Amino acid sequence: MLSDREREALREIQCRLLAEDPAFARVFSTDARRLEQAPSHLPRSTYTTLLVMSLMLSVIALMAGAPLGGLVFAMAAGVMWGLRLRAGRAGDRRMT
Repeated sequence: MLSDREREALREIQCRLLAEDPAFARVFSTDARRLEQAPSHLPRSTYTTLLVMSLMLSVIALMAGAPLGGLVFAMAAGVMWGLRLRAGRAGDRRMT
């Protein structure tokens, strides 16, 4: 955690940045609603391709006797699955 002095210094930096260049400061905004509403920049087929590749690499790593590598690629496949679903929902919202 930050000390009170560090928090105050951070607030001062944020205020200066916002005053000097508001457009630049908005780029780094961490508003959760805006992040949820941000459209996906990659097509859904890209996520599908990355999902299949991750699954294949997971199987290859397991066959090669590297269970940790297989687990890492399986986790990456799970992330790709979630991003693929999110990209599909964003596409559905844009269509309506």
